[in-house]
Parts: sequence; structure tokens; C-alpha cells
Amino acid sequence: MPSRRLVHPLTGKANSLRRAAEIVFVVVGLFSSQTAELVAQPACGASAPCVVSGGTYLARAPARWDGRSPLPAVVFFHGWGQSAADVMRDEAMARVLSELGVLLVAPDGVQHSWSFPGSPESNRDELGLIQAVLDDVESRFPIDRRRLWASGFSQGASMVWYAACYLGDRFAAFASVAGDFWEPEPNVCPSGPVSILHIHGLADETFPLEGRVVRERYRQGNLWRGWALWRHIDGCPISPDGVDASGNLTCETWRARSCSSRRELMLCFHTGGHVFDAEWIRAADQWVASLAERGASRRTAPSPRGRLAR
Repeated sequence: MPSRRLVHPLTGKANSLRRAAEIVFVVVGLFSSQTAELVAQPACGASAPCVVSGGTYLARAPARWDGRSPLPAVVFFHGWGQSAADVMRDEAMARVLSELGVLLVAPDGVQHSWSFPGSPESNRDELGLIQAVLDDVESRFPIDRRRLWASGFSQGASMVWYAACYLGDRFAAFASVAGDFWEPEPNVCPSGPVSILHIHGLADETFPLEGRVVRERYRQGNLWRGWALWRHIDGCPISPDGVDASGNLTCETWRARSCSSRRELMLCFHTGGHVFDAEWIRAADQWVASLAERGASRRTAPSPRGRLAR
């Protein structure tokens, strides 16, 4: 028996019921595929953790984001004894980053701490976690990789230095506050040259410039030795190009044009102790944006997973 034909009342062209059924099948299939993709991405954000291999993180987009435009982003590592939730509760940081239009990403340390060479804790592979977080963030948000940077305070700042040393190609730049390497300090950094801004208090007794012994067995690194390593890696001269004062910070800058790597270093001091100021995040983001404009930021790309040598 011949198949029944459907004739369009205006064109007079015939289409079979079979063809109509095929169209419906394709549409339903596409809808099902999109639905499955959405289901595979559980909702998470500033209060609901995003779960990745090895741990979790929290994330908050700026208030006026349109949901489509590429986002600058900062991955912020909390200090010892703190958590990602504490980072999200920092109202001053939230205000500054929202004004700047920057996505805030806050990984959670195990037992409120970070594991890296010399750390008092050895809970997990932090490099693996960082890469898993970055991969997941980029699957959820349109990230502007030219302005994807890492920051942190205290022990979280130390985590920033190790991320720069081992995962420099995943970030455009780094900005740390009141923390650096721990002993034994690395002699080389596999990632190669990076751009780093570091802020430290001259009266810091929690993480002094020369470091101190922790729990009788562990020792924080010496900032001067660590900074000398970054100058060497970046191919920068011993003396900075200039010294500038802005607000409560006095900053020495090794500009990209003076370093053979075309990366930039900035070392800033204030007269206070072990403190963090959200306005420094504003200054750091402006610095990262200027690096992107001048071509001094590092191009970011996925890299092979590695482990921190302990």
C-alpha cells in the first residue's frame, strides 16, 4: 500500500508522513541532548560548592554580568585556618571584584590548609586540584584568558607562588600577599617566566620577610631569595626600573621591556603587619589588565597534569 502524502496548502509540495516523523525525531533528539548536558552541570556558585576531582571550589560572577561576555577571573587561595566560604564572605573583596567585573573563584583547602613542598600539611595533589578547578570553571563560564590570574593571602600566597612555579602556563599573571616559598625553596621553576606582583608588610611577624620556623620542623622561605629566583627566571636585572608610591604601598617594578622574557615583576611593601586590603586586589587587576594590553601577560593553555615534588 503506497504511503500517505501530506500536501502543503500554499506550495502544493508533498511531504511524506515518514519525513515529518524524521524531523520530529531530530528535534526531540537535540532537545534531549541539550537537557542531558544541563543535567551534567549541577548548579553551584558562591554558597553551593562546585565539585571537581580532588576537592571543591566556590565561584561568584560580578553582579552586572550579562551571562555571555567573556569574564576576567581571579582564582583566590585563602589563608591558613580559613576557607573558600570565608573568601566569599569578604564583603570588601566582593564589592571590588563586582565593580571591576571580575569572576571570583575560591578553591577550598583540605583542613583549612594547602599542601606544597615544605608545608606542614600533606593532604592532596594541589596541582591536580588547580587544573581540575580551571577546567571546570572554563566549562561553566566564558573566561577571558588574557586576564585569568591567581591571588592569595598568607599560606594561600605561598600556594600562588607554587602555582606560578609549576602551572605558570595556566594563568596570565599572579598577585600574592604576605606569603612566598617554604624551605626547601625551589632552585628552578618548570613553568618558566611569569609575571608576578607581590605585596608584603615590613612589620609582618606571621610571615616575616626572612621567614620563620613553624611547628619546630617547618620553615617559611626567605622572600629575598625567592624574589632573586623570579628575577633570574624572568631574565630581569638586579635593580628595578623604578620605585613608585601609591596609597600605602611602595613598589619596585622590573618592567617587561627590561626583562629578556618580556614578563614583568612588581614587589610592593607597606609598613604594616600580616594584613590584607581588598583595594590591593583592585590594583592587581588593573596591573593584570595593563599586562594584557602591553602583551606582557602569559598566554594560558591547558597543560599536562603534574604533581608537586615533596
